[in-house]
Amino acid sequence: MSEYPIRTQIYLSEEMYRELKEHSESQGSSIAQLIREAVAAYLARRSIDEEAYYDDPIWRLPEIGEQLVGSGLRDSAVNHDEYLYGSRRQQ
Repeated sequence: MSEYPIRTQIYLSEEMYRELKEHSESQGSSIAQLIREAVAAYLARRSIDEEAYYDDPIWRLPEIGEQLVGSGLRDSAVNHDEYLYGSRRQQ
């Protein structure tokens, strides 16, 4: 965290505020700290999800398609999962 944190304002429902207040008191923490931890966890998870998303071989489809041109394969419409992922995907 930077030396000078940025102040922000959010609106919570009464129920969310009450639950956060109860949890913060039981943890000996502040509501602000709980919110910062939740945002940090969200950003970390989002980063991991994006990496997994772009690691999917489907994004290499044009490259894979070029490799298959002239290969004699005529079943790519049926067996595309095998060519993308190495085996048939379970449905």
